[in-house]
Amino acid sequence: MNYLTKITVFFLVVQGVNAQIVPTKLADFYMPGSQPLESGSLAKPTNCSCHDFNGGFIFDKWQGSMMAHALVDPLFRATLTVAQQDADSSGDLCLRCHTPTGWLEGRSIPTDGSHTTSDDETSVNCFFCHRILYPAEIGTNPYPLDPVYTSDTYLIDSTYLWTISDHIPPASANGMYVVDDLDKFRRGPYTDANSNKHSPIYSPFHRQSDLCGTCHDVSNPVYSRDQYDIYTLNAVGDTTPDFNPYTLFPVERTYSEWKNSAFNNPLGIGGTPFGGSKSTVSTCQDCHMPDVTGTATSNSVERIDLPYHDLTGGNTFIPTVLTTMTAAVRDDGIARATFMLQNAVTMTVDAMYHTITVKVTNQTGHKLPSGYPEGRRMWLNVKAFNADGDSIFESGHYDPETGVLTHDTQAKIYEIKPGLSHTIAGITGLEPGPSFHFVLNDTVFKDNRIPPLGFTNANFQAIQSPPVSYSYPDGQNWDETEYTLDAIPDSVSVTLYYQTTSREYVEFLRSENYTDSLGKDMYDLWDQNGKSVPVVMAQVILQGPDISLAVGLSNFRVQIKDGCPLLTWQTFSEIDNLGFMIVRSDESTMNFREISSYRYNDDLLGLGSSSSGRVYQYADRDTSLKPGRTYYYQLYDVDNNGHKGVHGPVAVVFNPEDTGMAGDFILYHNYPNPFNSGTTIRFSLREKQPVAVRIYDMNGRLVRNFPEYLYYPGPNKVYWDARDNYGRSVSSGLYLYEVAARNKVTRDKMLMVK
Repeated sequence: MNYLTKITVFFLVVQGVNAQIVPTKLADFYMPGSQPLESGSLAKPTNCSCHDFNGGFIFDKWQGSMMAHALVDPLFRATLTVAQQDADSSGDLCLRCHTPTGWLEGRSIPTDGSHTTSDDETSVNCFFCHRILYPAEIGTNPYPLDPVYTSDTYLIDSTYLWTISDHIPPASANGMYVVDDLDKFRRGPYTDANSNKHSPIYSPFHRQSDLCGTCHDVSNPVYSRDQYDIYTLNAVGDTTPDFNPYTLFPVERTYSEWKNSAFNNPLGIGGTPFGGSKSTVSTCQDCHMPDVTGTATSNSVERIDLPYHDLTGGNTFIPTVLTTMTAAVRDDGIARATFMLQNAVTMTVDAMYHTITVKVTNQTGHKLPSGYPEGRRMWLNVKAFNADGDSIFESGHYDPETGVLTHDTQAKIYEIKPGLSHTIAGITGLEPGPSFHFVLNDTVFKDNRIPPLGFTNANFQAIQSPPVSYSYPDGQNWDETEYTLDAIPDSVSVTLYYQTTSREYVEFLRSENYTDSLGKDMYDLWDQNGKSVPVVMAQVILQGPDISLAVGLSNFRVQIKDGCPLLTWQTFSEIDNLGFMIVRSDESTMNFREISSYRYNDDLLGLGSSSSGRVYQYADRDTSLKPGRTYYYQLYDVDNNGHKGVHGPVAVVFNPEDTGMAGDFILYHNYPNPFNSGTTIRFSLREKQPVAVRIYDMNGRLVRNFPEYLYYPGPNKVYWDARDNYGRSVSSGLYLYEVAARNKVTRDKMLMVK
């Protein structure tokens, strides 16, 4: 059958919206491994009450993970409905891993999950995981160097594998699990396990990432990969000709990404926050089931390598809408997921002149973000502020009221976007390009997710997870993004966010679902529960001294000398510096105007580019200056592109008879601003006098009152620890600070950013 014939047979172009787009059959999604009714019955996790104690290391932690709620996840149920609409019987592949108990006991037909029971809602549970075994070929010992396995377990495994000898899976992937029919036995990683309730079977497989790969390397079996890396259609109503996951269209490759990372080695990777008591981490279990010291039951031995049944990924949203766990278990699960996210990356930020460079490094063993492309994404929010705390730049703005992420021209969003080729789109009547119709997708249009340590393009091409419309050199597990600003910032805030699912995805589920109300239900849950509140994975705030300017000043000051204000500044380096401009204002107007420039004053010409600097001076001999009035000066450096960097202001009280002392009272900008944990309010006095400092919110309410205190001449400062008069931390936002000295009161504003 040629390609065009297969397309004609495979697709059914329909007139009404209630018909299937693709008339696939159950056989199209058949996968080898244990089949329904070949593994006996699997009991409920509530029977595992012996493990529900001792801090909840096992039962409670499992219950707080999404593994325990994979079938009742409303996002999954709405996705399943659309998949079933797009391709009949495709839900069978989904149910294999979202309810292995229901699937193995024969309740996955019909494939929309409507015949599953409440017992099936325990999803990936104790009885499934602890009865799974390595899918070895008949007569092949997968652990020949393990004497305990060879003498005890190998015969038990072989006995069951003989019963399914004609459909043993070729790999641990795509839900192709092998689950024994030994109801009273439990498999685990210990050779000395003992139990009065059930018989333990030693299983080294339970320490291997291959076990996790069973459901975390997922492919669509209706497409097969040809020699040109193009995915063509298999004949409808028949199984795929090859069950090797790398010959099918990739849906998720988390396991294979780990397998081709530097984490996949016996020594592992050290220095991570994962792994519990382990000094290095290597396998999926090391990070997602870290070792703790404890006992599995009330009468078992204490172990230093007891697996903490965390099983947590990065889902912080869906637990908030589930009713299948207690609030305590839910909150603990969300906290664990947040921990995983906030330790998955490190981020550094460099700001120089008009450029901000952000480097995000992946600290995990797989791509970030990982998993299914169900609207999950990471993005950078970059904000820049001037000296007054006003915003002068933002990229990656997110509106929590609407759930809209702004895709500005400099926005960096990490995501994978599969979709439809022109061929498939033309036949189905859908638009070509990126698409959430995952069961129909045959092309990846974008994948800029950050690779793990040990990444190579060749290996990731082989596992069908290369960068797409983006590039990473071999060995690079980080990404750098450069932002260009129109003005030099006084402070910068960079935040890396992760979101479980996007507005675009829940709107897709709502609009595409015509079978039931699950798409609308999911949208309503999203809309009414914070719109999948993004999690802060990392944040860096830079203040003035942290930002490298094109012209670095070691000082900028003004004093009265020879009867006029004398400005002095010294540079320690200059980059493309044409020269300087000086502007002035007085206390009555605070409107700055230019009084001199490099354009017509050769004394203000810059050095161009120089790693060393020089001392500059300018005497303001304006005869209109009024004695007793305070004058403010700002200095601008100008580069070859006309960009300006601002320095100051500095202030002086003009007195032709003065010898150079500071004015009566000057209030400087607080530093840092914006600030997080605290900021310093600075002012200078000409003579000793009492000064009071007060902080107000933008509604004029007094937040913090520093009692009047006697300050001495010269520079002075007051530190505010971002707390009110009652010791409570204040919230993010703008605040006014007021400094009152004798009959003069001066105010300025500052920005608190958490």
